Amino acid sequence: MGQDEPVAVDEQTPPVTDPVSAAALRRYQARMRPWRIAYAAAIVVVVAVALVVVKIVIGSGEISHAHLTTVAKGPAAVALQQPADPQTKRWSTSDDTAQGVPYFDGTVVTYSSHVVRGRNALTGAPTWNYTRTDRTVCTALQDNGVTVTVWRIHGDCGEMTAVDTNTGARLWDRTLDENGYPVDGQPPISVYDGQIMITMPTAIYMISTSGNNVQGSQGGDDVFMFDEQGCTINGAAMGSAGVLISQTCAHRQCSGAKFCGNGPQLLLRSLSAGYDNNSSTNNGNPDQIQWNDIGSRLLPVSAGKVVAAMPAGGGTLDVLSVDDGKTLHQVSVPSSGPAPKDPAGATVEASDAQFFHLGRTTYAMRDGASAFSWSADVPLPTLSQPNGETTDDAPSIDNAVITVPTSTGAAELDSATGKPRTSVTLDPVPTGPLYPFGTGFLTTGTSTMGFG
Repeated sequence: MGQDEPVAVDEQTPPVTDPVSAAALRRYQARMRPWRIAYAAAIVVVVAVALVVVKIVIGSGEISHAHLTTVAKGPAAVALQQPADPQTKRWSTSDDTAQGVPYFDGTVVTYSSHVVRGRNALTGAPTWNYTRTDRTVCTALQDNGVTVTVWRIHGDCGEMTAVDTNTGARLWDRTLDENGYPVDGQPPISVYDGQIMITMPTAIYMISTSGNNVQGSQGGDDVFMFDEQGCTINGAAMGSAGVLISQTCAHRQCSGAKFCGNGPQLLLRSLSAGYDNNSSTNNGNPDQIQWNDIGSRLLPVSAGKVVAAMPAGGGTLDVLSVDDGKTLHQVSVPSSGPAPKDPAGATVEASDAQFFHLGRTTYAMRDGASAFSWSADVPLPTLSQPNGETTDDAPSIDNAVITVPTSTGAAELDSATGKPRTSVTLDPVPTGPLYPFGTGFLTTGTSTMGFG
């Protein structure tokens, strides 16, 4: 480059014609050249690293391991009719059946190790499915049109996904690690009236399936977290009366709090009221407890139309006052065996009665009664509306279709006597709870079948 040749800095800057300035500019450009090369190389490295990170995230996250297939509209609802005789197996699957009422309108929900499916309840044909290859299914629950899957991660049932039961459309996701209480293993999980209860040794999650009346809530929110410091939870049951909880506490600092104490205790908490930590409104009762029988060693059995508990060894059932927890009646159940570890599998609630399955016997007790209406050596029944509607409202005992599996098939029980009103033969014989559906039945458990 000649001495008098103009030196251009860039396209927007006029050429430098002064010899001294041009020489200084050339020296500056020479010094900056290594820095520009290093800068460009650094940009290349950053971009490469970013691409690798994105690839790792895609390869290890839900983007690559999850697949959701939905439908625009689910199968139409099916009216309950007189059961066909004889019954024919229409379809079957090795899938487990969802907890709760496993069907809604015309869709039944089943699941396997990595997949949750909606199926046409009449044909068994899959309608929607949600697959996670990086998670296994702990359980699935169906509640009034919302299907919630609990996923196992690192051995613990700590994630939840909710979809629309009819279409499979995604509704919400959440993890179970609130307030320093991550779920450990697979604790008892049950669903009732739009709420999921997860009972752990030191805490209880109560989660809304489809919103909790908060504007913008889509479900998956904590209704409350019950975690009283210094207490170990022995068991819990939920129903229309609330949540009946047995716990043992030590070294509690009550500081004037209501319903607080040490030792064994049985308490009833509101089902829907949240935790209130505002001392000006909670009246010393932030956990919204209705009563606490401090010193009681009874274990929860039901918290519905009949609030009941029993000793750890069984033998009797104490019917409790919903107002103050005092024993109203003590009923003998000599064949009951120990108190159930998971009360959700031992009781079902009608709008005016409670059914208990204790030992090998099912007992029926009407609201306000001092004794069982009847007992029968049958599994816990399912209760269906007489018109087959799927609704949160429990039917009355006299209107409900009370269905139980038998050694040959299925029977509908008489509400007054517990004796079979009608019965049908099913082949193969069901091994779990079953629901009347259309002109047939849905059998549930570790496999699912449709009859008609």
